[in-house]
Amino acid sequence: MIKLLIIEQKNMIKKLSLYFEKNKDFFLSFIIDDGLIGLNYIINNMNKYDVVIMDMVIKNKDGISILKEMDNRNIYKPVIISTSFYSESVINEASNYNVCAYLLKPYDIKDLENKIKETLKKEKCYKVLNENIIKILHGLGIPSCYKGYKYLKEAINICCKKTEYLITKDIYSELANKHNVSVSSIERAISRVIEVGFNRNDCDFVEEVFGNTINFDRGSPTNLEFIDTVVERLNIIK
Repeated sequence: MIKLLIIEQKNMIKKLSLYFEKNKDFFLSFIIDDGLIGLNYIINNMNKYDVVIMDMVIKNKDGISILKEMDNRNIYKPVIISTSFYSESVINEASNYNVCAYLLKPYDIKDLENKIKETLKKEKCYKVLNENIIKILHGLGIPSCYKGYKYLKEAINICCKKTEYLITKDIYSELANKHNVSVSSIERAISRVIEVGFNRNDCDFVEEVFGNTINFDRGSPTNLEFIDTVVERLNIIK
């Protein structure tokens, strides 16, 4: 049974409640038209819901603010945006967070049901991917206490999901926009954490991952070399 947390406009609450309360595949954990109350539920009841369905325009706390607070607290529950408000800039900003799908109102609730099921199937794959990224980074000696660790993990994650990305431009820009820092800060932080990791690494595991693709006499690999190699290895072990 899929547990739902819905933060919606008042005129949608009754409609969604009636639909999902009759559907044996779903359990309506919480439904509210107040963004602040919804956010408090997100924070304090993480085991009681599987997916968040949310409008972008909600009283007391808008959708972007909720997404930012979830990210600040490392809450990575999948989110589906259901909204009549379309703005390319807002959608782009929301895409920096764990938004898995968008539905533009008015829509058929059956389409929402299908989106929820598709989203959770993908999330299972993403969870395994994230676990594998962490395992490789730790094996390579990359310290999680550094700010660059989070950037590096996110960059690898993006590359695995969006193969069309150019590491030196698109990914740095996306991370910089998300974390409100400069592109050069992202690049330096990633480079630093790779360097620290390679000074304390497990040589056998490094050779297993990188083989002869980098010159160790030159020092640690570049950001591009590191990310490309790790992404390639992750694609092999999928």
